[in-house]
Amino acid sequence: MQKRYFIISLLFFCFIANSQTTSAQTSAIPTPDFKYQVMLVKKDNTLTDLDKTLLQTKSSISRAGAMIPIVGGARALAGNKLYLKADGCCAKTSLSGKPTATFVIRVELGTDPETVVGLYQFEEKKDYRKLVTNKVTMGSALGNGNALGNSKLDGIQLHFKKVADGVYAINYPEQLADGEYVFLIINENLGGLQVNAANQENKKGYCFGVNNKE
Repeated sequence: MQKRYFIISLLFFCFIANSQTTSAQTSAIPTPDFKYQVMLVKKDNTLTDLDKTLLQTKSSISRAGAMIPIVGGARALAGNKLYLKADGCCAKTSLSGKPTATFVIRVELGTDPETVVGLYQFEEKKDYRKLVTNKVTMGSALGNGNALGNSKLDGIQLHFKKVADGVYAINYPEQLADGEYVFLIINENLGGLQVNAANQENKKGYCFGVNNKE
């Protein structure tokens, strides 16, 4: 009986100690200097930059398909794809992809971080990376509800934990596969970033690669 009580007490103590350690590590994360910038939290709780990248909005040309109207009076071929392009084959920042990785973002007070940032995996090409965001189809008016982060763009599941007012730690719960990834600011200042043929400005992204040998 005494032995069982001792084991239960020891397990409870270990649980409490681990919770306090995790809480202390999270609360010790510094606040980034700038809003809407995703940064990597190192093991010593200092911050380091990811690869800040400007992503160009591009469209692939379909060889066949009907012309349909889209935003701003423009027209596009059904079957065309819109995508974000990052120059270069890969990011300079390389991680192991383990779910122990922690990132941090600072947002406007009162903003839900899940509406602000998303994590996505690139399709890798020889000298660039691409992320398909939309496909033009018959009966769809591009630009209506096609903001980054909706059901048309599958993202990596993220967990957010508040560490200070407007500051959130970010984790992904599962091991990431080898490849190239980008944190996209998907709703900065609650204004939304539409990806469509009539909105060709660059998008802001924070990139890293995953190499499970790291």
